[in-house]
Amino acid sequence: MNGDGDLLHQAAHGSKEAQLGLVDLAIAAGAAGAVRQIESLIAAETWARLAAANGGKDENRVLVGVLLARGDFEVSRSAVSAAAWYEGEARRVLVMLAEAGDEDAQAALQELGPARQVEERQIASDLHEHLIAAGSGQASAFRALYDFAAESILAGRVDAAEALVAGELYARLGMAAGDYEQAECLSAILVARAQYERELGCGALADAAAGEAAIRMAVLADQGNAKVATWLTELARSPIQAGVVAATEYAPTILKYMHVEGTC
Repeated sequence: MNGDGDLLHQAAHGSKEAQLGLVDLAIAAGAAGAVRQIESLIAAETWARLAAANGGKDENRVLVGVLLARGDFEVSRSAVSAAAWYEGEARRVLVMLAEAGDEDAQAALQELGPARQVEERQIASDLHEHLIAAGSGQASAFRALYDFAAESILAGRVDAAEALVAGELYARLGMAAGDYEQAECLSAILVARAQYERELGCGALADAAAGEAAIRMAVLADQGNAKVATWLTELARSPIQAGVVAATEYAPTILKYMHVEGTC
């Protein structure tokens, strides 16, 4: 889901080719059953929106394809309103392309047929500006997008999976772009992801997320980050501690922050 390391680095520095390559990897991961289909589509949309924000015809065509695929997925789980919204988003991009002279886009609009009435839910203008900046490789924009995803979780504005997947990707992109302060952000959202997976009953996924969070927290704590050291101690005492314990095999330094109750 996080994509090839080289592609991630290139995408974080504004490469449209890399961003589109990550779209392909996300879709392929879902098709192969390596991740949940909904997560592959969320990731693909995240990459596609980055590419399209500063892209031309080709990048926006890819975004249309991802949006229509997401709409089909929503139909498959009887989420009619969500399906209509994604179709509407695809139609919006196609109209833009058609107005720029793309005859294929005009043909695609005709194939879609009459527009359906959908609930108004436009992307905020400031969020779009952050996408444009992030798509061109501005590290600070990835932090702004991460913050939006994190706030969306707290406010319940979107499904948790949407914000967790996108927020994790933005944090990884920010680090790849050179904003190493986002290591804290990535640790935090991995913990949230572990809690989410535990609630779904997906123990292995919860352990994997908690384990990576613990390893990353231990690095920051060893560098003198007292706040993260406290986070790690609390994580080791939490209901998702199994992943932390397993991670000590790969990062023994975690043990320094695991306070064992009682003495012998």
